[in-house]
This record gives sequence, structure tokens and C-alpha cells, in this order.
Amino acid sequence: MLVTTGIYILALFSVLSKSLLPITTLLMLVFFVCLWKDFFKPKYVFIWVMIFCLGVINTSLRLRDVDELLSLSPINSKIVGTIVSIPQGRPEGSAKFYFDVDRISFQGVNKDFTNEKVLVSYDFSPEDSLNIYDYCEFEGRLSVPFKAGNPSQFDYGNYLQNHNAHAVFYAKKYSILSKNLSIKQKVLRKINDYRDDILSVHSEYLKSPNLEILGGIVFGDDAVSPPKEIKKS
Repeated sequence: MLVTTGIYILALFSVLSKSLLPITTLLMLVFFVCLWKDFFKPKYVFIWVMIFCLGVINTSLRLRDVDELLSLSPINSKIVGTIVSIPQGRPEGSAKFYFDVDRISFQGVNKDFTNEKVLVSYDFSPEDSLNIYDYCEFEGRLSVPFKAGNPSQFDYGNYLQNHNAHAVFYAKKYSILSKNLSIKQKVLRKINDYRDDILSVHSEYLKSPNLEILGGIVFGDDAVSPPKEIKKS
């Protein structure tokens, strides 16, 4: 069972890391040695090969290299949908969050979507009050994330793809629309409100960069966006 689970996880990793060919070659070599040295019965090796193939096929089908929003980029537009991650970087400065897009409007055209997600970047000000599960309309520019120019460079497009998003939306302004929340969304919203209350208490007694460092220790490194020099350190 342990070997079978490990092989399936290896199949997922090989697809997500884009290392399918070398990992497959190495795994086939290991299987050949196991058969040659009679470490395992042939039926077990055959089952493990099938498990690996199943993991590769399943992962490949679930991942998409492009989506409809990415095919429209770059374009100035308005998007309507739901914030599905906690806006990182508040209370002021550039913040980012994932956004489920229900509709996009551009050049007099309206298109509806299901299961389309983008990463929204927005310059927060202290009076802004965006929260997870807010139903909003954003106006700005839908763009293509940058790709790696060499093998050692960070590939932002692949990073977003692993989070089931393919495009970036740089928002200039927004409006919050009315929509009923599910019970689950209400509970998670309350938890996030409590998190914000704790950060508010921190801010009464601590100044930057101590505030950001404590927020990162308690809630994660992006709970409060730290100064660039602190993040670099």
C-alpha cells in the first residue's frame, strides 16, 4: 500500500513539475531492476505501472494550459464574480486575491463563465473594505502572466496554473454587489473578521516592521504585507 501510494504521488509530482520524461525513465529502470533481481512479483510491477499511468492521465486531464479568459488577454474589461481568497497585503498597498469570474464585459460584449478564476491585483487604501466571499465588479485590465525566460527563472504562469488560474487582472476600481452567502461562507467570513480584529489590536501597539513580522508569525507571511527590505531579508 505504501509503495502504491508513493507511485501515485510520484505521478502527480512528475506532471506538476513538468518532469514526466526523466521521472518515467528512472521509474521504468527501477521496475526493470526489481524484475531482474526478483524483488517483486511481475503482477505487482504491472499494477504499479498502471497506477503511475493513471496518476499521470488523471492529473493531466485536470490541468489546463489555457482557459477562455487567458485567450481574451490582454484587454481592458470589467469582471463580475466572487472573491475566493483572503486579500493579502491590507490595509494599504498592493493586495492580491483569487477571484471566481462569473461574467466579463469588454467592447460592448458580455460573456458568462463557470469555473474560471483569475488573480486580481488591486492597490488598497485604508478605506477599502474588500473581504473574502464579497460579490464584486472590478474594472481594469486582464493580462497574461509573465513566463520564465530561462530554466532557472520563476515562472509566474505555472505558479498560477497550479492554483487553477491562468490570467491576472489589474483592477483600478471596484463596487460590491449584493448576493446571499451560504452557511459555510458566513462561517469562514466570521473567522476572517476575527483574524482582522486580532491584526487591528496588533496595530495599536506595534509599528512597522514589527507589526508585519508578528502578523506573519501568527497568520502566515502575507497576513500583513511586509516592507520590501523585510521580505527580502
